[in-house]
Amino acid sequence: MHRFDPANRDRLLSEQRHQLMPPGRILDLLPLLPDAIVGDIGCGPGFFTLPLAERVPQGRVYAVDVEPVMLQAVQERADGAGLANIQTILSTEQSMPLSPASLDGAFLALVYHEFGDRAAYLGMLRQVVRPAGWLALLEWEKRQNPYGGPPLDARIGPEQVATELGAAGWRVTARHAPNEWMYLLLAELTPIGG
Repeated sequence: MHRFDPANRDRLLSEQRHQLMPPGRILDLLPLLPDAIVGDIGCGPGFFTLPLAERVPQGRVYAVDVEPVMLQAVQERADGAGLANIQTILSTEQSMPLSPASLDGAFLALVYHEFGDRAAYLGMLRQVVRPAGWLALLEWEKRQNPYGGPPLDARIGPEQVATELGAAGWRVTARHAPNEWMYLLLAELTPIGG
């Protein structure tokens, strides 16, 4: 498990990061409706949170993170942008204070590799996402690149992620390559026992 150092949070909003993964192009891949309620899980300083909130003007984005400093950055940026449909949520890896079936979808950007017990976390997400809801998971390909990211041995390839999603009750419905260094998997909940 490799955890990002929150002291480096400004790197998560850099121009280089915007060029590598333009939020608009990645969010175009998600099944977003204007009134959707979405969890940005492991939101960091809100690289995707604010663009998500703009896409769901009648909805809400829950910015979820384990680091209070990241949530403070999200709130400051949301206030500065005049976005009132973002709510920050402090979580732990073992608990997420969201009501059962409260999300239409969950978005995890470059954070899945940080979870210690990924199966338990996917099970927790299954509880907070509504039946027929979705999960979008953006991760680094398991190869070296010029943009950084976690060490290679901390990265998880898309096939392994798809297997882990399936074991936790999610069915992968699409795989995208938003750039040559990352992949995005879309999944939907499968009926329990199905």
